[in-house]
Amino acid sequence: MQLERRNFIKESCKLCASITGVALLLKSLDSCSPLHYFESEIVENSIRVPFSQFLEGSNLVIVKNVKLEYDIAVVKNENQFYKAFELKCTHQANALIATKTGFFCNLHGSSYDINGKVINTPATTNLKEYLVSINSEMITIQL
Repeated sequence: MQLERRNFIKESCKLCASITGVALLLKSLDSCSPLHYFESEIVENSIRVPFSQFLEGSNLVIVKNVKLEYDIAVVKNENQFYKAFELKCTHQANALIATKTGFFCNLHGSSYDINGKVINTPATTNLKEYLVSINSEMITIQL
């Protein structure tokens, strides 16, 4: 009787640990999922990004245009407030790598949070922020 109870507790603990491990793995894989890129035209020195480009559960769209040297990150916060940043390292003008939680320079290790603020040096200046305006259907980024 004692042995059966011990095996039951042991197997239950293994099951709980497995479920916890799988949940943590799924959460970490979510942060590795690809970002959404949107190719847009420049019209009257601005770029327009429809709200529909923000996929469900995503707060970030990377805007590309062949005429721009650097991509632009458009970030949506929880209050439906939008910001746009040039993805250019302020340390030595290297293109930044975007993640769901911020931006990273692979040249010297500078990093920025999702709001464009420096979190790791050698960069000391926050990312260039573009002026944005919003209407009922889209975000307009003034270049």
